[in-house]
Amino acid sequence: MSRLKRRSLIIVIADYFDLPDFKVLARKHEVIAIIVRDRVEEHPPSFGFSTLRDPETRAELEGDFNRSTTKAYEAKVLEHDRKLYEKLRKDQVRFAKVYTDEQAVVKLKRLFEGNV
Repeated sequence: MSRLKRRSLIIVIADYFDLPDFKVLARKHEVIAIIVRDRVEEHPPSFGFSTLRDPETRAELEGDFNRSTTKAYEAKVLEHDRKLYEKLRKDQVRFAKVYTDEQAVVKLKRLFEGNV
């Protein structure tokens, strides 16, 4: 915040699984959030008992990823996204969600033209 002396356009690209706080930054600058997601992150397949490994921390999670587990996870992601959108709107941050399997050009064009 203190490094940018003039009003600037700041584009933040992330998956936003942690809720951001752009409140102070958005007061002085125009902030645009681009949410990048893979559809599997929002709708994981049911694949039974498995071990998952975090590629960054190498931490492992074992569990039964059955249909009820994945449905509960989908509901949590949906609720998280609702809170995320609410927070971004409250902070007056324009945003768009782009999936890894789609052409992002049209969505980003609309976003930058202010038609989102």
